[in-house]
Amino acid sequence: MAKVTLISAVKHDGKDYKPDTFEGDKKIVDELIRAGAAQDPSTVVEQTTAIETAEDEAKTIVPEAQKAAGKIKSDAEDEAKTIIGKAEEVAGLKIKEAEKALTGAKAEAEKLVKDAQGAAKKAPDTKTNTSAK
Repeated sequence: MAKVTLISAVKHDGKDYKPDTFEGDKKIVDELIRAGAAQDPSTVVEQTTAIETAEDEAKTIVPEAQKAAGKIKSDAEDEAKTIIGKAEEVAGLKIKEAEKALTGAKAEAEKLVKDAQGAAKKAPDTKTNTSAK
């Protein structure tokens, strides 16, 4: 007789077996394993050990990954602040240039208005008398 762990319910010789340890003929046990309905108990122990090992490794890796992610986030935030600071500085210079250009344009416009007013005062009167005589 051989023992296996049933993965799913099995019906054998008219009897229903639930997932658990099953003992039967070596030939039947081998057929259940080939069909994927059962697995060797030693394999289950190996899988359990592998899962526990993976969980232990994850307990070590996850905090390290979280720490690395935190550093990356902090570095990215610092870089973003630097970039924003430079952009604000450049924007401030552009605003000053624009204000200077606007002041110059206003002064030029005022000069043009004064010149036009002066020219209009000096121009001969061009009114024509169109009333009937």
